Amino acid sequence: MSDLNFEDQKKITTCISRAVERLSLSQYEVYCFQAKHYTVEAKEGTVDFFQNAVERGLALRVIRGHKAGFSYTTDFHEPAIQQMVKSAWEGTQSMSEDPCRALPDISSEPASYKSEKGDFDDFSDDDKMDMALSLEDIAKSYDPRIKRVRKATYKERHVSVWLQSSNGIHREAQKSIGEIGVMALAEENGSQEMSWDMDFDEKFSRLKPREVAEKAARDAVALLGARPIESIQCPVVLDREVVCSLLGVLSPSFLADHVQKGKSFLAGKSGQQIYSPLISIVDDGRLEGGYNSFPFDAEGRPHRKNVVVDKGFLRHFLYDCYSAAKEKKTSTGNAIRPSFKEMPQLGITNFFIEPGTTSISDLEQGLVRGLWIVDVIGIHTANSISGDFSVGAVGFWYEGGKRQFPVRGIAVSGNLHNLFKGVEAVGSDLKFYQGIGAPSLRLKALDVGGC
Repeated sequence: MSDLNFEDQKKITTCISRAVERLSLSQYEVYCFQAKHYTVEAKEGTVDFFQNAVERGLALRVIRGHKAGFSYTTDFHEPAIQQMVKSAWEGTQSMSEDPCRALPDISSEPASYKSEKGDFDDFSDDDKMDMALSLEDIAKSYDPRIKRVRKATYKERHVSVWLQSSNGIHREAQKSIGEIGVMALAEENGSQEMSWDMDFDEKFSRLKPREVAEKAARDAVALLGARPIESIQCPVVLDREVVCSLLGVLSPSFLADHVQKGKSFLAGKSGQQIYSPLISIVDDGRLEGGYNSFPFDAEGRPHRKNVVVDKGFLRHFLYDCYSAAKEKKTSTGNAIRPSFKEMPQLGITNFFIEPGTTSISDLEQGLVRGLWIVDVIGIHTANSISGDFSVGAVGFWYEGGKRQFPVRGIAVSGNLHNLFKGVEAVGSDLKFYQGIGAPSLRLKALDVGGC
């Protein structure tokens, strides 16, 4: 790790080895984590917030008679490490035996992903502050109707992980990523509209502040004067950002633990056609430049590309070691740790719908009388198990493939699984919003509730 050299690792390992041996713990896993967070926020032409923080911790997972124990510490001195081991051991005493609780063995698959070397150290604090300030300036300069800018932000994250287990696993890797985002607010004749955009990259020099700020401003201005339409069932294009929101709601349905607990609509449907043949969904922890790409997962299993839906057919669910053991299967490398303070759990990495070949203009041509939805409100209320939803929506009304006027004050409803069955065109405009990505999709029809 960047701030833990070989001698530090050796001392920690030796200390833990002695402590677990005294307690007769033969199965243990050490997880060492460090993250450097750098944030700049601009407001009204000045830097409104600046943070440069380091988070560091050590976690221990032990297995004793098929009982799991867990503890962590932020103190890397020997007494604290010994107490961590003792706490993990004590944790096993209150647990029930579970034959599926075990530490993973060494995988024959190599952890082959290698993050691109970042250039963040080549740029000064002033450069990074200027990045945030430029987001605000570009958005405001785009159109005089942009009255305010919110959340003009530059973020940087440098993560180092070291994982070692009694089963012979030893993994170590680092990753750096930069991220920008901005929200623009437009005003005209009493109408107010907001829009947001973001970008991320493993290199500072490849971030696109002008593209991001101008898009946020352009979209906010375009929505000014939005009005409701009458209730109708019509063809709809879902903008890629909206599709990402819907995909985020659906993603737990593809996790094996949700299937095993009866919390997934997809239980029992493996091998069946569940969506349009135009839809393929992938989880890829080794995706080049991916927000969550890393050589290995939170248990040290190599990340890999998992195709969960292939041309509409449900092919696979996602597994960590525990959920895989329940079905006598192999982990797909999908263990995650939201924090070093938590046990590994099942989750997605870079989860996305593969792009199609349909251009934006061709998607528009399919809207003879239809709606292009650019935002939804209340997607968190959708039922992630059944897929039922009813949400507010914002977008543009189209006739003859041409944009007519902006729309607000409407609701769209249906079922997410049926929605993906009704996809008739997939855009080529794939974009990731952090760990979830999607292109725009055109649907045959969707129920729209208006005035």
